[in-house]
Amino acid sequence: MSRKIHAEPNYTLLQNPREITRIEKEMNQFHPKVEVTIEGSSEIASGKIVEWYPKRRFFSVKWNKIPEAFEALTESKTGLRTFFKAHLFSTQVLFKSTTLRRLSEEETQDGSVIYHYRIPEQIYQQQRRGALRVPLVKKAAILITPIGSFELLDLSITGAKLRALDEEMEPLIGQEWKNVQLYFGKTKINTKNFHVKITRKTKDWCAIGFTKISDFERTQIKQFLIEALRAYYAEELRSRS
Repeated sequence: MSRKIHAEPNYTLLQNPREITRIEKEMNQFHPKVEVTIEGSSEIASGKIVEWYPKRRFFSVKWNKIPEAFEALTESKTGLRTFFKAHLFSTQVLFKSTTLRRLSEEETQDGSVIYHYRIPEQIYQQQRRGALRVPLVKKAAILITPIGSFELLDLSITGAKLRALDEEMEPLIGQEWKNVQLYFGKTKINTKNFHVKITRKTKDWCAIGFTKISDFERTQIKQFLIEALRAYYAEELRSRS
């Protein structure tokens, strides 16, 4: 684990209690996908974190893909040193843990492969260049700017893509709009000093980056993204049925 971190200096140890609390909340709320490796093995398994209990000092991972060599190891041992890479909204985290036990079929009910692991003593995070970007259903979100209102085509906690057909917006690249208003449906989020900048323009849309955003506004956007992702997939399933 330490060799990996020294090779990639963008990873830093989480020490701020507020940041640790934020990570723990996202673990429980978002159930992130994880890549799993066992010390001494080159195989990679995939799964997702389904429970995270800091007070009880364990978390649970539901495995989606288990290589045969991996499964033989996990069936024969507990206490294995295991490494995890989890993808959250704006952060990728790395940590190591040890296996506590595999849940029985009676405990999982559906026969899923679920393991309990110890809560890690140290978590390393990397600020990703690109945050999770969620495509939005029609009219899910609107941005009110000094030159008009725009429908959002997708959204992340670092920026958004706006429906913009007007060729006159080309000269506005690099321009910052201050104190814009963001609506999720008919609900206006509580923005105080929300600033955005136009970063790119095509014939159908323009991209913006959030240049000034508070922690409170970021939290509101994260909560909306979870619901927006569910709504998008639900719409996709309806359109295919």
